[in-house]
Parts: sequence; C-alpha cells; structure tokens
Amino acid sequence: MAALLSKDSNCHALVSLTLSIARIPGNDEYQAKLLFEEEGQRKTTSYVSKYALTMAAEGAEKNFDHDRPLSSNTRQLVLNREFFHELKRDIDISRHLNRPLETDWREYETEEERNAFHDGLGARRGSSFLNFGVDTTVTWPKEPTRVEFGGHHLVLFPKTNENSHSISIDLQDRRIATEDARTLINRFLSVLSWCDDRHAILREGWSGNPVPVPVPRRDMASSTMLIWMFYRSLPEDKELLNCLSYYREGLNASEAGIAS
Repeated sequence: MAALLSKDSNCHALVSLTLSIARIPGNDEYQAKLLFEEEGQRKTTSYVSKYALTMAAEGAEKNFDHDRPLSSNTRQLVLNREFFHELKRDIDISRHLNRPLETDWREYETEEERNAFHDGLGARRGSSFLNFGVDTTVTWPKEPTRVEFGGHHLVLFPKTNENSHSISIDLQDRRIATEDARTLINRFLSVLSWCDDRHAILREGWSGNPVPVPVPRRDMASSTMLIWMFYRSLPEDKELLNCLSYYREGLNASEAGIAS
C-alpha cells in the first residue's frame, strides 16, 4: 500500500487490489490479491497469513491458486487504480498544506501492539477470562485498567458507544472457580457502591476468552408490525392473572439485574 502511494508510476501499474475476509466461527481469515502490469505483462501477487506455513515451502508460489476463495462465504472489496490516484492526490495536497492527522490509530493496530496491550492487562498463555457486563454510575477508569482486589486481578473496561462497563477476570490465574470469581466481583462492586453511594449491578457474562474483552452494550429488543392484530382476551381465572403478573415482574426484575 505504501509503495502504491509513493509514486505515480506505481499507481499506473496497478490494475486492482482485492481485499477478502471470511467470517469463520472463532476467527477471521484475511487475504489480499494485487493485480498489476509489468513490462507489458499482467501479473498477480497475493498476501496470505504469516501462519500459513505451507506457503513457506519451496515452489509453493507455483501451485498457489490466487482465485481460490477463503471459504464458502467470502466478502471482497476491489480497489482500482483510479481509487489510488485520488487517494494519492489527497495525500499529496494534505502534506503540501501540512494538515494535521485526524484519525483513530487504534483501528490500525498491528498484531504486536494488540499483544502488548493484552499482556499489559494480564493475558498469559493458557488464560481463560470470565467477562461480565456492569450497569453502574460509580466512578470508573477512562481506559482499560488492571487492578488487584482480594488477591486476584480484575480488568475494567469503560463504557463506549459499542460496549458497556465491564469486568474481566482470568480464571486460570491463581485458579479461581467461576462462582468464586462472581462473588469476588460482586464484593468489588459493593466497595465501589459504598464509596460513591451509587448503584452497581453485575449483569450476564461468559467465559473462555484467551484475552480480556469488553462486553457489548445491551440493545433493547422490540418488535413492530405494519398491521398489529390483537386477539387475546382477559382471563377470568384469578390464579392465571396472578401468574401472568408474576411472570412480567420476573422479566422486569431480570432487566433490572435483580437476581431474586
């Protein structure tokens, strides 16, 4: 990409750049194919994962199929030379006018940077993190933070547009059971509630991640219909009416995080 944007001749030689992504359960597969012209001939080169060890064998490039999809369901984005011409023009103008960079570079983190980030939060080989969402207004760190409490380390993620407040704990670190971890986190939230005199509700979660991950925000589910047909009637059985009221109160309590 840097070479394409460094010289006009490189953009002229480009025919197309195809970026592919395959959504595979538990992982994503990426691939890029560059089609270019050199000395009057059209050539193809592909980027594959560095973990594709079979590609490191001698002569592998001769049998490599550049057009083979990553999976049965692959999404592709194709960029042509006009796209890079326009992009290079914008970059040249921006550099000439000395415009400031305006972007969130976290989107372009390298694998090494992500590994260093996770290492700083306590991720180790064999880690298995338990992640819980938290509904609270207590004081919370602005950035992902690792704290020690009760002889264990907790990882706190702040609330964002996509994620809620959340807490993660490594079940393999000092060997703690899931229920004991939940109890520890509840006690941690109790201390925060006492300090700030505000609520702190531990919501649902999951376990098994090799690194701590934030919990997505809970979307309020709803259903609508163009033509809404209501054909139910009021039950006459008082016991049934009580059961229905308890059922709705139970759903409301679950929404509020009241475990009882």
